Formats: sequence, structure tokens, C-alpha cells
Amino acid sequence: MGKKLYLGLVIVVLLLIFTIFSCVPNGGTPATNVVTVQTNKHGHLTNIELVYAKDGLNGTWTKLTGSNGIYTFEVKDPDGLYSVVGVDKRYNEASEVIFFNAKLSETNSVFLGPFTATEEDAATITVNLPISYNGKQASVFFLHEHRFPTIESGKLIADGIPKGKADAVIFVGAPWSETGVEKIAIIRNLEVNSDKTVTLNDSDLKDVEPAEVFQDIYLNWIVGGTSHVFGTRNTNGEFHKIPASLKTSSDLYNFSYGDWVNNFDYYQYQSDYPSSSPFATDTINPTTLSETILSTQTTTDGMRISITPHNANISGLSTTFYLLDVERYKDVSVWGFPIVDVYYKVYISSGYLQAISNNYDFPKISGDFEKFNLKDKYFVQGIVVTSSNGTLKDYFVPKNNLKVLKQW
Repeated sequence: MGKKLYLGLVIVVLLLIFTIFSCVPNGGTPATNVVTVQTNKHGHLTNIELVYAKDGLNGTWTKLTGSNGIYTFEVKDPDGLYSVVGVDKRYNEASEVIFFNAKLSETNSVFLGPFTATEEDAATITVNLPISYNGKQASVFFLHEHRFPTIESGKLIADGIPKGKADAVIFVGAPWSETGVEKIAIIRNLEVNSDKTVTLNDSDLKDVEPAEVFQDIYLNWIVGGTSHVFGTRNTNGEFHKIPASLKTSSDLYNFSYGDWVNNFDYYQYQSDYPSSSPFATDTINPTTLSETILSTQTTTDGMRISITPHNANISGLSTTFYLLDVERYKDVSVWGFPIVDVYYKVYISSGYLQAISNNYDFPKISGDFEKFNLKDKYFVQGIVVTSSNGTLKDYFVPKNNLKVLKQW
């Protein structure tokens, strides 16, 4: 969209398949053509080892300095093209590298993560409860993490909760258990910078509101746009709504359907719980990915990846981005498996893919990043194609009536 694109939207981070959390930079109005990059570990908005950005297709990769997981840079390319990469350590001492390539017209917000958390990225939430609930199992949901402690001595203790600011959801009871969920509380805008203690009274705990179950469709909640909550009520597979007295417009229901034979997942987000099925599963019949959608060739600089653009042929949906998994290794184990030292995720938006004529040259970056460049032995693990009825930004920050299709 060019240099006159105006950025005035409040940034709310959603951690999709899989990570979603929230943070809005403090200060004034963002400058024109500024891209905001947000990085998180386990949902905790925090800086990572390295972040680089490139303006346009032929610009120079520039190292960025962030604060509390927020990095910014200006895109001057007339077509609004840019690339970002983030690096951090994984749990097994390998490194995780995430490349993100897009256009300003598709999104001015980049969400990198979740990267592997350390002990410093987590805290313990203690919830004081009426002693009448002693001995019952509880559920705690905060950002994309959840815990199922037992209530003892009038309190539940949930450790390993990511630091951050979001809405916490507390169940007395647990999804998929025999008794299911008995009571529900939501603590709005809970800020967890260190270990936290909160108190819930009987009046804070609301009765469960059962909801209609739709055949072959799964239900989850996204509370406050950031915290993911299981929507299943008990072992009978019953669903429940967010209690009306607690519900706000920022809360969404996420209805999903998966077909592992034809390799796709379909999601639909709705603010209000529908009175009839949100969609007919037999109408979700996307065109399967071509066996030749992806090809690679070795170049003097590393690897070129060619992608044939895909159209799912579902009314109202268009391809939003392509996600590649690539792994680098030097040695193999005694069992013959690669010992991977760098895991790459490569996001390529539809607009960016068109601009590079469907051929992506794997980046080579100098400086501190050089040791993470593609070298030794490597292979492309697979490709996932995501289509939706919204923008690329909507995928990371879902809204009411957003529809998303993921194919692999």
C-alpha cells in the first residue's frame, strides 16, 4: 500500500496453533510505515537472542534492539515488502529461527514465537478459594498455558504460568473429567510479573451454562482475545458457554473441524454462541495440495524454494500465507536420525510470494546471525498453507466471524 499507510490500530497479540498473548507499546501514535515485531517465550512477552529486519527484497539485514519483546522498524520499500527473523534457544540446546516475509498491506504487526521458555519467563499463581471447595480439582488458564491443580487448604497453586497481562480463567472442576466443570470465574487484566496471589469469593464463581454440542465440531474459548480455554465440559463431551454475567465482546468461541485423511483443519471464530451449527462439516471440501506444490534446488548461496500458489477453492477464502519447516543438521545419531541443531520456520505471505515470482531464496545474513545460516545438511520437513476470509493480521489477532483453513 506504500508510504501513506496509516498505523493507528491497537496491537493485541494472539498466540494459533497454534501462541497468543497481549501487549500494547506505551507512548504516542506509531509512525507511518512502521512494523511492530513482538516476541514471546511460552507466551511471556520478552526479548529473544536476535532479531533482524530487511526493507524490501534487496535491502540490507539490520539488527534490531527491542524492549520487553517489542521491536520496531520502518519500511521504505515502495511496494511495502519486508522480512523479519528471530532467533532463540530451544529446550534441547538447538536453536529456533523464525523468518517472516510479508507486505505492509497484509500486516504491520509481526508475532514471532512462542520460543522456549526459561524459569525466568514463568511465575506461580495462587488462588484463595472458599474452603467448601477443598479436595476438588481445579483448572487454571492463562494465555496459552493451563494447569489442573487440586484445591487444598482453601487455595489452588498453579506453577509454570507465563508472565504477562491477560484474562485468567478459573474452573472448579476440570474439562474431560467425570464430573466436569462446576463453577467458572474470570479475572480480567491480571498482570503477572512475578508470583501472584488472588482471592475469589463465592460471588465470583458462576454456575456453568451448558451449550449445544455440534457433531464432529470441537469447541474452545479465547477469553479476552488472548487466553485459550478448553470448551469441553465432561467425559460425555458436553460443551459450555462463557457465563453471560462474565462474557464481554472481547471473548470469542473457536469452533474447529479436522480431517486427518485429507490433511486439513478448519476454524471459525464467533462472538456469540450460535443456536445452530456454525458450519456444515460436509461443505468443507478444499482442493488438496498438489504433490508438486513445493520443490527445492541447491544454489551457490544455499537453497531456492519454489512454491506453486495454491487455491483451496472454498467460497470466501483466499490463501493468506505459506509456512515451511526446514531443519539443519551435521551429524546423525546411532539410529540414523539427524541430530538437528537449527529448526527454521519460514512464513511467506501470498503478496510476498507473488513479488518474488514464487521462488524464495533462503536468506544468508552476516554478523551475529551468521552461525544460524543454512549450511551443512538440511531438508524441508513440510509445508502448511493457510487460507482465510480475513487478512494476515487477522490470523494472529482473530475477530468475530473469521474463518481459517490450514492444509498440509
